[in-house]
Amino acid sequence: MLSDDYYRGKVLKRILISAAVFAGLSGILIFLMYECRWDFVYSLIGANYSAEYIEENRGKALVEIPEMFELANIAIAISEEGLKHPYRVRKRGAYYEKVLEYFKPFKDHPLILEPSLHYNFTYHFRDNSICYVFDGDKVVHGGIYSNMRRPNHFKKHLALVEDFAKVSNFRKFYRDNLPYYQEQIRLYRQKVPLRKMWTWLEERFPARHDCYKVVFSPLLGSSHETCNFEKNGFSESIMFVSGPGEPGEYSDAVGEGLLTRGVFTEIDHNYVNSITKEYKSRVKKVFADFKKWNEQEGYPSPERTFNEYMTWAVFTLYAHDNYEQKVFEIINNKVTRQMVNSRKFVLFEQFDKKLLEIYLARKEGQTIPELYPAILDWAENYK
Repeated sequence: MLSDDYYRGKVLKRILISAAVFAGLSGILIFLMYECRWDFVYSLIGANYSAEYIEENRGKALVEIPEMFELANIAIAISEEGLKHPYRVRKRGAYYEKVLEYFKPFKDHPLILEPSLHYNFTYHFRDNSICYVFDGDKVVHGGIYSNMRRPNHFKKHLALVEDFAKVSNFRKFYRDNLPYYQEQIRLYRQKVPLRKMWTWLEERFPARHDCYKVVFSPLLGSSHETCNFEKNGFSESIMFVSGPGEPGEYSDAVGEGLLTRGVFTEIDHNYVNSITKEYKSRVKKVFADFKKWNEQEGYPSPERTFNEYMTWAVFTLYAHDNYEQKVFEIINNKVTRQMVNSRKFVLFEQFDKKLLEIYLARKEGQTIPELYPAILDWAENYK
């Protein structure tokens, strides 16, 4: 029989080992917190919403052109990829010409020559820029968002970003153009009914969001994106989209509808995608042959393909409810051509018409998530 001393020794040994492990992990965590400027901690929590931030922004639809985001878009605009690609950078207007005149002398800067400045880098660099701010000439973590996408290429190149900002005197350029940025924000708010979209979506979906934040640059082309964070009982949807153009652009009802489409089909991912997850096994079965629906290289899965069909078709439902019939028909025709001819979602016209038909025949009080079985039944049997 083993003695009591033996058992006491075993317990003491376990306590000492546990204490050593805890101390070691605590030391690593403290090191990462201080040496990595808290980035490791933020990567665990997604977003760090303070009580003050929540109180200030709950219920608001924000529109911003952040300083660091504009720097990222300028870097992309003067890169080899940005200069040659027809859509990722908006290449019209006096502001674009001003950017080229001011910044092209710095196109050989190591940041601009970074080999990974390509399609994915556009998202992983550009979107992550809003996680950071200037502290004098230093680029530091802003303290709210961990990252918008992983890997975080903006964080990877912080030293090059700082140097590019210094040698190009970027901060002076941004200050000098603040009146233009403010006018762009005013035009966007005037042309895009964010509050109306928010209300419409939450009357038809169960998801609830506490804040919309639209982030754009006058240089941003067709590479749109959305992210959503939820922390401390606060949910925020962030949309990266194109700007409103110059005062004469998107000036009629059709133009404003198309501009609205640009942000709507990002916003509604935050409502559609969560419902798709509830039908994931069905979507995977029905859209197993996703190349039948999607002839492009992007969205290479049944779920992603279906979500893109659904988000754009839900915009059709919104447009039907909110525009005069003639305006709706023009917008719908343009959106359909874009999806089928440009984006290669080749059966969008049929899918779109069917969802609208199902929506118009819905029972009183029926929500859009309750239409999923019907549209999936149709898609499963479509030849």
